Amino acid sequence: MTDYNDVLYPNLCHYHTHPDRLAIPAILLGLNPPPTDYCRVLEIGCASGSNLIPMAYTLPNSTFVGIDYSSRQIEEAQATATALDLHNITFRHLDIMEVDETLGQFDYIIAHGVYSWIPDPIKDALLATCKRHLARQGVAYISYDVYPGWHFFGVAREMMLYRIQDVDDPEECFTLARELIHEWSVGLKAGENTAYTAFFDMYDTMLESMIEETQPRHVGALLHGELADCHDAVYFHQFAHHAGQHGLQYLGEAEFSTMFPFNFPKSMVGYMNGVSKSMIDHEQYMDFARNRTFRRTLLVHDDLTISRRLEPSILMRLAVASTAQVSPPDPEHPDAHAYQTAAGVRFVTNHPLTCSVMDYLMQVSPLPIPFMAFLEDIGEEDGVVLAHNLMQAFCYSERLVSLYSASLPFTLDVSDKPLASRIARYQSESGSYVANLRHERVKLDAFAHRLMQRLDGTHDQPALLASMQELVAAGEFTFRKQGQPIEDPDQIQMIVQAEISRSLKWLAQAALLEA
Repeated sequence: MTDYNDVLYPNLCHYHTHPDRLAIPAILLGLNPPPTDYCRVLEIGCASGSNLIPMAYTLPNSTFVGIDYSSRQIEEAQATATALDLHNITFRHLDIMEVDETLGQFDYIIAHGVYSWIPDPIKDALLATCKRHLARQGVAYISYDVYPGWHFFGVAREMMLYRIQDVDDPEECFTLARELIHEWSVGLKAGENTAYTAFFDMYDTMLESMIEETQPRHVGALLHGELADCHDAVYFHQFAHHAGQHGLQYLGEAEFSTMFPFNFPKSMVGYMNGVSKSMIDHEQYMDFARNRTFRRTLLVHDDLTISRRLEPSILMRLAVASTAQVSPPDPEHPDAHAYQTAAGVRFVTNHPLTCSVMDYLMQVSPLPIPFMAFLEDIGEEDGVVLAHNLMQAFCYSERLVSLYSASLPFTLDVSDKPLASRIARYQSESGSYVANLRHERVKLDAFAHRLMQRLDGTHDQPALLASMQELVAAGEFTFRKQGQPIEDPDQIQMIVQAEISRSLKWLAQAALLEA
C-alpha cells in the first residue's frame, strides 16, 4: 500500500474546480448559486493545499476549508498558508468517515481525484458529506474515471501492477511501470497499426507530460493515480444513480462544452436524441460516442428545479473573455469571420458586432469584460444576436469564450514597479510551474522564472535590469549570436532589456501580474 505520508501527492491546481467555474453552469441552468466573491468552500482530499490555497488568495472575502487524511500533507498545507499570510483558509487532518455536522455548511464542495480511488463505503460517505454539508443553492464538484474510455487504461494499470507485484520501493515501482509503458509504445509502433497501438503511444506521451508537470512529486502522481491500491472507474449512469441515492442530482459538467454534441454527425445526434429518455441517458450515449475516460461532474440538491433551456440574456449578469485566435477564412463563407482554439475548435460568424467584440476580447485576452459594456449605443436586435453568438461560442469551447461571475485580480498593464502574484512567486521557489490568477497551471521559461521572483512591487525597470544582468554575469544565462557567446556588455544589456520587456508582457498575458 502506498502511504500518502510517505509518497506525497503532487502540488497542482485544477482550473475547473474554482468556485466561479462551478457557479457558471449553475447560473446558466437557472439556479442561483452563492456569489463566489463571498462564499464558503470545502475541499475533500485537499492534499498539500495547492488547489485550495490559490483560490483563497484570489478570493480574500471567501472562506476555505480543506480536509485530508494525510497528516503530513495537512501540515505542509498549513505551513504554506501561514507563509503566505492567508487568514481565510484552514486545514484539518480528517478522514471522510469522521466528518460530522460540526464542519458546517458550504456553498461549494470540491472532491477532485477522490471518488474513483476509495472503497465503496467511503464513496457513500463522500456523497453523504456532500449532501449534508452543501448549502441550499450550493454546487458540489466530483471528478472520477469513467467507462468506456477507461477500459484501455484499466489494461495498462493491470500490466503495470503485474510488473511491480514484488516491488516495495515507490521510486522503483514508478521506474518499472514507466519503463513498461514506454517499451510497449515503442514496440507496438513497429508492428501493426491498431487502436491498441495508438493507445500506448498516446499513454506514453501523456506520462511524459505528467512527469514534467508534477516534478518533483511525479512518483506520487502515478502511484496515487493509475496504480492506487483502490481504483474503480464507473459508467456515468452508475455515478448519477449513486448520487441520486444520496439526495443529489446531476446539474452538468464543469467543462460545460462537453454537454453538447456539436462535434457529432447529425445522424448520430438524431439517434441519441431518439433513444434517450432522460438527460442521464443522453450523457451516457455521448460517453459511448466519445469513448470518454474522465468526468468533472457538478451535483446539486435533488429538489431544485434545473432549466435545461439556455437563455443568452443571462450574459447581462456576467463578464466574458476569450483566448481564441483568428482562424483562416472558410472558403464556403468568405464574408464570415472565423475564430478557433489551439485545439482547433472553430466559431464562425458574419455578425459585425460579434466580430468586433471577439476581436476586442482577443486584444485584451485573457481579461474578462462585463457583457453589459458592449451594449452601449447599439440596437436591441444587435444585442440579442451578440448574446446568442457568444453563448454559442462558449458552448463550443471555453477557450473561444469564457464566462465569469466574479472579478479576477490580474492586470495587463505593466507598472513602473511590476508586482507578480505572491503565490506564484512563492511556488516558483520550488519549480517552474505556478498557479496564475485565473487558477491555471502555467509553465515559466528560465528567464521569466528568475525575473518573476524579483517582481515584488519594489523594483523599477533599472533595478530589474541590474539584477538580471548580475545573473548573466554569474553565468546563469548565456546569449549567443551565430553560435558564439556574446561578450560585449552593451549588446548584453540591450538583449537583457529586450528579454525583460518580453517577459513582462508575457507574464501579464499569463495572468500573473497584480493590479
